[in-house]
Amino acid sequence: LINMKASFRCRLLGISQLSCVCLVLSLAVLCRTGTCESQVPVCWEELSEFSVSAFSNPAVFKDKYRISQPVSFDNAPAFIAFPRTNSELQQTLSCIHTQRLFYTVKGGGHSLGGFSSRPAPSVMVSLEQMKRVQFQPVGQEAIVTVEGAATWSDVYAEFKRSGLIWVVSGGLCPSVGVIGFTLGGGVGPVARQYGMAIDNVSSFELVTADGKRVVRASGSENPDLFWALKGGGGGELGLRNIGVVTRVVFSVHRGPDLFTWGTLCYPKEQLRTVLGMLFDKAVQPSFPWSTNLDAVIDADGGICLWSIGDGPKNETSRLLSDFAEIEEAQVNLREHNCFWEMISEYAEEHHYSAHSNASSLTRSCMLDPLAVERAESSGLLDVFSRPDMRHPSCDAHLIHFGGRISSPVRGVDHAVFAFRQSPFFLYYGCSWPVGDKSKEAEIRAHLSRWFSFVETSVCLGGYANFMDRMLVEQRSMSELESFYFGENARRLREVQRSWTVQEGSSPQQSKQANAVVIM
Repeated sequence: LINMKASFRCRLLGISQLSCVCLVLSLAVLCRTGTCESQVPVCWEELSEFSVSAFSNPAVFKDKYRISQPVSFDNAPAFIAFPRTNSELQQTLSCIHTQRLFYTVKGGGHSLGGFSSRPAPSVMVSLEQMKRVQFQPVGQEAIVTVEGAATWSDVYAEFKRSGLIWVVSGGLCPSVGVIGFTLGGGVGPVARQYGMAIDNVSSFELVTADGKRVVRASGSENPDLFWALKGGGGGELGLRNIGVVTRVVFSVHRGPDLFTWGTLCYPKEQLRTVLGMLFDKAVQPSFPWSTNLDAVIDADGGICLWSIGDGPKNETSRLLSDFAEIEEAQVNLREHNCFWEMISEYAEEHHYSAHSNASSLTRSCMLDPLAVERAESSGLLDVFSRPDMRHPSCDAHLIHFGGRISSPVRGVDHAVFAFRQSPFFLYYGCSWPVGDKSKEAEIRAHLSRWFSFVETSVCLGGYANFMDRMLVEQRSMSELESFYFGENARRLREVQRSWTVQEGSSPQQSKQANAVVIM
């Protein structure tokens, strides 16, 4: 099966010899159903202007496939379609539906778990040609319409071109896809002030999984679907096999004239002191909603607080004065009058990037408010300070919740996201060199021990934007839905059933089923 031509093309893609065998075998399976390169079905031939296979054009395929995780091409699909319009997407989905193929959808390609791709014979639908951003100011307010593959950098750049300070409740990492971010809930640097991304959505546009319809979901049109898309999407679970979101409309807010952001960093000896103060002060009702205070704890136990807030530097300094007075604090605050430039600078110093150079796994949970309130006795401080809870290849992140997140204007029931009462989201990320199976096994064992302690001691539930690949591998669909959607899981399943395309592509509702759209 592996002739010299195929082997050469695999090398161009960076696919291992074993994976190359698997890919060609997968294509051979597709051949038997009329879907291989030499016997492509009529419907796939009609997509030739905006599709490619690993063997028809390796260079183009490699470019279209590129995602954040994993960097290895061993997870490559058999075919990639990259439609440019809703009409071409309808064509694509109709073909996939009639051929009963598994598929994933790539928006920005930033899915931490690598869920925007599945190995052959699965196919990928990349929305990369659909990434327009339309900004429409209306007095002191505005709306922004964003297509399927646009990233937050595309949105923020559009704001910058307007010449005014506009703020949307978006992400801190500019390379993250807007729609995937939103379908999982969407928490960023101004969410405490303006609510989550889902709290600012006016409407979604979706092409159904059979390609037959383009539907709109809003408060007045298909309100059940509108509710479900606000935190219940993302593809790995929740809404599956119902279609592809191609457009979302957000409310946009006039921002302040000045922002202040920066870091307060401490050595490991101050870790418990800093965390104790963070878990005390940052969760109080009096702590300004306009200030976001995240934390990063490195493998040695050193900690940095990352602050973003409205107003001049002297106001932020007064707010954080108790933190600055902790022994050995290194304080670095700076002012900005441009939201986009502030986000870009933050992302650069936080080492955010569009694509990773290493394999990685992330485990995470929404922290129980009671565990935060009793951080010493609940074991929460031990999560960060105990030597057996750390690893040289891993670091921990705390994302600040509360404020408007826990008190949305339209009420907590207007969206799927179930854990608004949590004061912090915790994620623990580890990385290792690509292909180092020994290191991967070591890190997986460490992450299993870490998560076992965290889930039983301090965890409230999950956050769909940070889907845990190890959890997806280990648990049933119903267990996963309960973990990520809490008391809303049942209602979400009802919406799923009412909108599922009953026959055609990927009929099984498994953990590997079709995506709505991925970051």
